[in-house]
Parts: sequence; C-alpha cells; structure tokens
Amino acid sequence: MIFLFFVLAAVPFYPESPRHLAKQGKLDEARDILLRCRVDPDPIKIDYEMEGIKEALRLEATSAAHSYYSMLFTKDKFHTRRRIILGGGVQVMQKFTGIDFIATYAPEMFTLSGFSGDEPALLAGGNFISYTASLALAIWLSDRVGRRKLMLSGSFLMGIVLIVGAVLSHEVLKYTDTDPAKSKQLGAGVVTVLYLYTVLYGSTWLTTCWVYPTEVFPLATRAKGTALATVAFSLAGGVINEIVPYLISAIDFYVFVLFALLNFAILVPVYLFYIETANRDLEDMDLLFSSESPFAWRAERQFADLKARNCGGLAAHEKMEDVKTDLA
Repeated sequence: MIFLFFVLAAVPFYPESPRHLAKQGKLDEARDILLRCRVDPDPIKIDYEMEGIKEALRLEATSAAHSYYSMLFTKDKFHTRRRIILGGGVQVMQKFTGIDFIATYAPEMFTLSGFSGDEPALLAGGNFISYTASLALAIWLSDRVGRRKLMLSGSFLMGIVLIVGAVLSHEVLKYTDTDPAKSKQLGAGVVTVLYLYTVLYGSTWLTTCWVYPTEVFPLATRAKGTALATVAFSLAGGVINEIVPYLISAIDFYVFVLFALLNFAILVPVYLFYIETANRDLEDMDLLFSSESPFAWRAERQFADLKARNCGGLAAHEKMEDVKTDLA
C-alpha cells in the first residue's frame, strides 16, 4: 500500500496525453505538450503532427465501434475487431511462451534438475533477479529492433533453449541413481538454460506484450482495447498457472518440449499478422490497419503508398511556412 501512495503523489505532476487534450478541444495545451515531449521540437513538424491528430479524431468520430459490444461484434472501417484479436493475442501468446511455468514454478523446475533442500528456492530467487535485470536490455532494444522482430527472435531463441533444457533434463533423470555427480553437473546445465530462457523472455516479450496493445488501437477505443487485452492476459495466465502443476507431474521434462513447440508455433501468427508499430506515430496505425488484408506485408505495402501521398502534403506545408517566413 505504501507504494500506491507514491503513485498517487506522483500522478498529478504527469501531463495529460496530447491526443486526449485534443479530443477535449484543448488544442493549445496539446501542442504545448508535444513541444515539451520532443527532443527536437520543430514547430513545422509539430503543426503537421497536430493536423494528423485532428484528422484522426475526425475520422474516428465516424466509427460505429465505440462500445465493448460494437468493438467485438461490429465490422468497421478501422478494423477494430482485428486490432482486438492482435492486442489480446499477443498477451495470450506471451503466456504460451512458457514464462509462467518457469517463473511461477521455478522451484519445482529446479527440483526436476536434481537440486534439493533450499537450493531450488535460492536458484528461483536468483532467476527473478536476472529476470528483472533483463528489462534494461528490453528498454534499449524495443525501439531499435522493433516489436515484431523482438517477438520473432524471442520465440525462436526460447524454443531452441527449451529443447536444450529438455535434453539436459532427460540426462539428469537418466543418471540420478547411477551417477549422482554427473547428474548434478547436468542439472547445473539445466539451471543455465532456465536463466538464459528468462533473460531472453525479459529482453524480448516482456515489454512487447504490454506496449503493442497500447499502440494498435484508435484513440477513441484505446482505453477499452487495452482493457480487453489485459483481460486476455489474465485469462491466459489463469489457465496456464492452473494446468502447469499437473503437466509437470504428468510429463516431467517433456514440459520443456511442449513449450518449445508452442514457441515455434507462435512464429507463424506473428510473422503473418503482426504489423510493426515501433517508431511510428499513433495516427499511422489507422493507415496501417486500413488495409482489407490481415497480412502484415500487404498492410505495409498499402501504408507505404499512402504515406508517399501524404509526404507531398508535408513538403507543401513546409514550403508554405518558408514563404511566410520570407514575407515576414
């Protein structure tokens, strides 16, 4: 509760979103926030961004999908339903990567690796420290690499690591009775695999699964869309956490193989349907999702064509500003 009081004390000092201010008709305040937030606040680019925000608000006002029901069951020109599937899907898939079976049930996994007594709990604690530390890498990679590439590379590498973990776990069980010393050495290999897996997840999926849903929705439905994605996260987490203990009891080290296969399966929907959102304006999302095709590469192609046309508008705007400056 003490930390919640810190949050309550800090929130009043945070500025409102410029898009929210523009929606409330406070255009001057919105422009001021944009100027303060940009590293290089070029007034011409800020004016152009404000025009984009106002145009997005005008377009979104024509959409019929504003309630939870209409977002889920009404087809609109902004393809809000598709965005809900993507936003909720990324939250479900991040649970299927297997992070809960390692993070939540880490002591059990380290016990399967041949450790006993207090060792599994201590190793689990160390795993959480590396998990937290990997967030620094995630912050650095998120915009430089992009959401889509982080999801693809993360799932592929985690799948490979889990396959290695399955092989080592099999060997641990094989030598438990006949050669305890060798079993302990192999168990150390399993620990290394679990630590590496956690770092891979923390530096790729952990940030992406929370950032992506906030970026894909139109302004009018962003809060509701993000809420639905969070519901998907909670439901998937509940299911995974309920079944993992039974899986560990039933199939032992094959649980590594199961989640490795799920990671490889995740590569398919991410490659096919997930559009890159990094380093793009939120208003660009409406252009990206204006395509009738759900496939990412077709949406990107159409988006490039639309942006090429719009760039002419920015060039004309800058030229007009130059003319005004010369006249002044």
